[in-house]
Amino acid sequence: MKGKWVEYTYRCRFFDDISGFFCELPKIPIELSLGGKIFPTDGVIDSGCSRTHIRRDIAEFFAIDTSRLERATTHGIAGSEEGFLQKITLSVINHGKPFEVEALIVGILPVPVLLGTNDFFTKFDVRFERSKQHFYVKRVQE
Repeated sequence: MKGKWVEYTYRCRFFDDISGFFCELPKIPIELSLGGKIFPTDGVIDSGCSRTHIRRDIAEFFAIDTSRLERATTHGIAGSEEGFLQKITLSVINHGKPFEVEALIVGILPVPVLLGTNDFFTKFDVRFERSKQHFYVKRVQE
């Protein structure tokens, strides 16, 4: 099922006591599932992230034994961190059937889930219009 463009809004706020105007990251509602358990959260669309990353507390929710998983290293602007690869089912709310991703479980992540280019971007097109405070997502492959 190929989808239509769905519009999302960056939520922006003004803070008197810090930097002033701040807009949030491009987040979309998702569900992760494994072993009959479902974890609803927001995923941050990250075009600079090669694979999907999940925070360690989510792995703990699913009772994933990381000692049995393959290790991999992620590299980013702030440095690198070793994590563990785990296949998990990802559902993007209102965007068709769930699909499997090989996510990297990491301990330090400022958001619950980063949606990366090796899996999310192969199934979805994304259009950022930050100047208008909107971004758009469309399913292009089941």
